[in-house]
Amino acid sequence: MACYLYCERLIAFCHFLTLSAFLLPETKDLRITHGVVMWLFGATPRYGFLWKKLMFYATSPGYAYRRNSYLQIALAPLFVLSMLSVIGMWFLQGTFWVAILGLCGAINVSGAIGDLWMTRTVLRYAATAYVIDERDGIRVFLPKAEMSTPTNHWG
Repeated sequence: MACYLYCERLIAFCHFLTLSAFLLPETKDLRITHGVVMWLFGATPRYGFLWKKLMFYATSPGYAYRRNSYLQIALAPLFVLSMLSVIGMWFLQGTFWVAILGLCGAINVSGAIGDLWMTRTVLRYAATAYVIDERDGIRVFLPKAEMSTPTNHWG
């Protein structure tokens, strides 16, 4: 009986370690995905950690993206990592890994809240706008012709 309890606890501990190994890097995976898409658009991504906000970041200092390109960068982790979770769950049906991948997918979606907020903000601007991604936010630049034209964002 004691051996059975020991083995059960050992298995539970191994499951905990496996779960931790997948969940802890999840936030870094989000930033790496951003960086890969930045690189595909020709930028050189930089990665870091903001201690005051306790968050990882990916940025490309001084590189201005067209609005729609920036939207692809912002939404890439939500789409790519969610699809990988779903595909993995489909291939690993009936195993413990489905629960882990489901949890990773849920954490991915919750981690994308900031990206969705940035997407909503950037969508307020015309497609001709340029966006510079910074460590702790974005800067949006509009062509001169659009700056003189007032816009109504409320309908």
